[in-house]
Amino acid sequence: MRCTHCGADIPEGMLICPDCRNEVQMVPDYNPLEDVLVREVRGSVEDATRPIRTDDIRRYRSGAEQGTGNSTRVLSQGELERIRAERMGKTSAVRRGNTQGGRTQGEARRNTGNMRQSTDSLRQNTGNMRQSTGQMRPGTGAVRQNGGGSGRDVEEKRRQQAARKKRAVKKRRRLVAGILLVLLVVLGGAGFVVYQNSYDGVVAKAYQAMQTGDYHTSEKLFQRAIRKDAKKAEAYTGISKLYIQQKKEDEAEEMFLTAIDSQPENAALYQAAIQFYVDTKQVEQISGMLSGCSDAVLSKVSAYVSDMPEFSLEEGDYTEVQEVTLTGDGKIYYTLDDSEPTTESIEYTEPILLEEGTTTIKTIAVNKKESQV
Repeated sequence: MRCTHCGADIPEGMLICPDCRNEVQMVPDYNPLEDVLVREVRGSVEDATRPIRTDDIRRYRSGAEQGTGNSTRVLSQGELERIRAERMGKTSAVRRGNTQGGRTQGEARRNTGNMRQSTDSLRQNTGNMRQSTGQMRPGTGAVRQNGGGSGRDVEEKRRQQAARKKRAVKKRRRLVAGILLVLLVVLGGAGFVVYQNSYDGVVAKAYQAMQTGDYHTSEKLFQRAIRKDAKKAEAYTGISKLYIQQKKEDEAEEMFLTAIDSQPENAALYQAAIQFYVDTKQVEQISGMLSGCSDAVLSKVSAYVSDMPEFSLEEGDYTEVQEVTLTGDGKIYYTLDDSEPTTESIEYTEPILLEEGTTTIKTIAVNKKESQV
């Protein structure tokens, strides 16, 4: 072996270097990092859940690099005396001591080998730790991937929530539409019932009954409408048409005259009566009916009122032949034999020549509504 101080070869069995006279180092160099690693490995074996952190290993290695130089254990005084006694003793004792020293050195070498093996094991464990660290990195990627999966889950939940909201909105819309439809049906039904019982509804049903030939029901419905509102003329007009179909014109005329007597200012009744006379071709009766009405009514039925034709000669006796001129609105019809003129009489187109004797001229004027005066 070589001296750790001067590097000279030391014969086997000697405990002092023959060159520098320094004592032989019997204990190998002590490395605190190896103790730390051994403790960590033992701890990892005993408790696998406690990993060795990489920064601790780096800190231990940096401390080992800074601690340069050999570590030597100093022998006690007793050990030095024992070694000197063994060296100065008998040859057999020296041999025995040398043998023991060789054994001690062999054991030390074996211990050194074991420590080196432990160091290699520690290095292997360190490699395993690095490999475990490398294996942890893909795990970190998996965690990141799981994090991405969580983001996708959140997005999926948002889409599902939005879809639920859309379905809820559609459901509310359908509910509102259903409610509105029900309301429309109810209101429509109520409106139909109200209309059927109203004045116009009753008049409409009366006309339907008249068209089917049910005159009795039709007259009852018209009378019902009159009881609802006697001022409206539609029901009177309906009854007059019903009487005309039954050839009861006199009853229709009597109905109008009775209604006018009870409502002398109702112009709508006068207009309905005038239309009755026109439909039954009794226009000559219009002037008689309007003769006693008020100016307010005449202003509303002026289309059916005509002024009396005017004569160019006054009534009297004349010694010479005379011509009479007639003027007025609409068409003028006249007679010369003292009879009542009608639309079938002579239509006035030129002056009338008066012959000898007495001549009686009677005239009527028929306006555009075929009402005559």
